[in-house]
Amino acid sequence: MSNIDHSKKDIISFKNVSKKYQLYKKKSDRLKEAIHPFGKPYHKDFWALKDINLGLKKGEILGIVGKNGAGKSTLLKLISGVLFPTTGEIKVQGKVSALLEVGSGMNSQFTGQENVYFLGNILGYNHDQMEVLENDIRSFAELGEYYFQPVKTYSSGMRSRLGFAISTAIDPDILILDEILSVGDASFRKRAFLRMKKLLDKDSTVIFVSHSAQSIIQICSRAILLDKGQIIDQGKPIDIIRKYTVLIKDSYKETSKEVEIPEETFEELHGKDDNTVELQDGLNILECSLLNDKNEKANILETGKRYSLCLIYKMDSNLFDLFLGANITNNKNIYCSNMHMKNQNISIQHAEEGKTYKVMMNFDCNFLPGDYYLSLGGVARLQPQAEPKKILAIYDRIIFKVVNSHSTSRGLVFLNYKISYETI
Repeated sequence: MSNIDHSKKDIISFKNVSKKYQLYKKKSDRLKEAIHPFGKPYHKDFWALKDINLGLKKGEILGIVGKNGAGKSTLLKLISGVLFPTTGEIKVQGKVSALLEVGSGMNSQFTGQENVYFLGNILGYNHDQMEVLENDIRSFAELGEYYFQPVKTYSSGMRSRLGFAISTAIDPDILILDEILSVGDASFRKRAFLRMKKLLDKDSTVIFVSHSAQSIIQICSRAILLDKGQIIDQGKPIDIIRKYTVLIKDSYKETSKEVEIPEETFEELHGKDDNTVELQDGLNILECSLLNDKNEKANILETGKRYSLCLIYKMDSNLFDLFLGANITNNKNIYCSNMHMKNQNISIQHAEEGKTYKVMMNFDCNFLPGDYYLSLGGVARLQPQAEPKKILAIYDRIIFKVVNSHSTSRGLVFLNYKISYETI
């Protein structure tokens, strides 16, 4: 992460910015309104953004999260100059490269190579300058012979790779990305993250919109939460993602009565107090991470592979019969599974004050693609004969993404099934 000079002026500044759209029920209503002798309105006003105040320094990477319709894309279009505000003032200093959607700005009739020079020209680069950058763009996009084929023959992932390669190759002062990483495979996302980190080393400013919580946490220095056209919070990415998760879960509860969490398992880990944000009584979590088979930290998991949950904690007091566990839910608040020491009759009979312990929970990732949330819980006795007490409850401690490039299975769980047939 680059060092941000907070003494400098903002490279992007929004002051009391609002954006209004006029919505018509029918296309003909627009004409009726235009020719009506008394100016009768046939539209409804819709404020996509309301009183936005935002400043962004050079070298920052800002994550923007919010539900569909919150105003994220409108905000990006205002920064990139595609739209203009209804009220308020916007100041943007520097060269802006915006990739607002898959294949944005490309001519579908042109080949990949022709689009490299076409988009480069739009961004202010001449033919000779793009010639210098072309090999890097082609190498990053990994299109093979498709590079010389019309873009209309490309998949969404191929368009994404080419657009991202062009936008990042020109070293923009400000790079705007709207969900562009969601259509790429795991390999592309990893390379894209490295590419964005290189831009940050050069003091480029990046604005990144994504529904992927882990992507926001991994690469952003700050995040904002948009809802109904307003910034309702901003701060550290992990804090904003937690609030975004609560917002999504509350919204889902309002629209669905089908979600049920098994009461015994949920209460065993967390108790009945849904208002508990965080509880660490008697121990202090020093490390909580997912590890792959090479013992490397992993936030993007692959279906069918084996991983470990690593917990390292220091005891602040003596606890007895200590059981630790983890619950996993998806982004619709559906309870998916759990891992718990009690399920295997394993406990730390006497967790001694001042000592540090390490617990490893090894598991097969049988989840199918999606975003998942891992919460921690634990129970213990304060004295050898006392009643068990909830001593640990941390919601959404790890947010991870599951990808699957080897199967067309859909749903929540990978069954690892085998099919055979015979003639009888």
